[in-house]
Amino acid sequence: MFNIFRFLHTSDWHFGRQLFGKDRCAEFEDFLNWLKDTMRSLHCEGRHVDALIIAGDLYNSSSPSSAVCKLYNDFVTALANDPELRPQVIAVAGNHDANRNFDDVKELMTLANAAAVGSIDKQNLDGQIVTVQGREGQAVVMAVPFLLTRDMRTAEENESLSTKEEKLKNGIREHYAQLTAIARERARELGGNVPVIATGHLFATGGKVNSDSGEENLYVGTALEVDAGQLFPADIDYAALGHLHIPQTVGNDPTRRYSGSPLPMGFGEAKDNKVVCLVECTDRAVSVEEIAVPRRQELKVLRGSADPNAENSLFGQIDALKEAGSSAWLQVICTDKQLTPEFEKQIREAVRDSAMEVLEYRSTVQLAESSLPALAEKSLDDFEPLELFDIILGRHGELSEETKLTAREVFIEVLGEVEEERRAKADAGSSELGTRD
Repeated sequence: MFNIFRFLHTSDWHFGRQLFGKDRCAEFEDFLNWLKDTMRSLHCEGRHVDALIIAGDLYNSSSPSSAVCKLYNDFVTALANDPELRPQVIAVAGNHDANRNFDDVKELMTLANAAAVGSIDKQNLDGQIVTVQGREGQAVVMAVPFLLTRDMRTAEENESLSTKEEKLKNGIREHYAQLTAIARERARELGGNVPVIATGHLFATGGKVNSDSGEENLYVGTALEVDAGQLFPADIDYAALGHLHIPQTVGNDPTRRYSGSPLPMGFGEAKDNKVVCLVECTDRAVSVEEIAVPRRQELKVLRGSADPNAENSLFGQIDALKEAGSSAWLQVICTDKQLTPEFEKQIREAVRDSAMEVLEYRSTVQLAESSLPALAEKSLDDFEPLELFDIILGRHGELSEETKLTAREVFIEVLGEVEEERRAKADAGSSELGTRD
């Protein structure tokens, strides 16, 4: 008799995120409805989904609105009350989520057949181990959230940046090793063919990042680039990863993968394929199927000339979209060497009698003539802080390479301290609210 266990792997929902002030709740709600319909279709095909794993960044901020929280809570409750579906939902915190937000709803989520893991307790590692009983089998899940620096290493006076980074990596490796040992022993107790599944919200070495997506890794350099081979040994049958928005495998291993975000988070992701991963474990043999996520709201990037007679005319591109009945949100990038003051007005007039809407105008020339030529085709919001710092630093040719390296190391350290302070304030704020309630 085979132990068969199926689950959906997804991540980086970023509920609450807006795009140039546009509310996206309708898109989020459509995605949840589609997700539920997909589970029902799979159930009718004889492929019942036993669990839904959300590998971090369920919310876009540490203080999601009540409407955004209700969207998720209603979804989880509806799944729990559906006698045909009722999957075990396992959600872990990402770097965008306040850990305490997850911890505060843990008891509520348990009532809805859901597990929420926000922070770690080194004295109670079992709190990150979830045993799931499916229709045809079982699985053991290591529900590991985004791991904070303060939980992974101790700080000592006058430590070098390289020492801090190495201690952080060692702390992460040790944490996963301890959990893996517990999970594998739990699986052995249940039966030798029970799979172990691990979550991770991190940056695996070799991961592909869309530079326009706005993804936030705590340290862009090496500190959070971890070797997946060291974290996820053969004892782990599948690693459900989050943090990177492009669906991808790690090290060409189909059992170590990022599901990517289900919606494009910005225009830089407009052309990306968006999927959720259907994972089937037959005993400990794993197969993965990517299921494409449909889009309610199309995003289009138009790049070209403001000259109506030019071959790459923006107006020609807009006319083609109008003829196709497009209702896309647009980012319009003018590549002309000279830009008329009437440009934006002309574009607005061109889309006036359509369902399309321009959310952003850009001129490559205006930025190219600025002091930061590398920004010519992006806005500041598209850059990671360290990436922008490197561009600025590169313009200072009078500085020695040693000085630049020192400045970069200090900046990385400051980034880490700022993030730690932000997370601490978020945790304290949630705690204060809970006390008043």
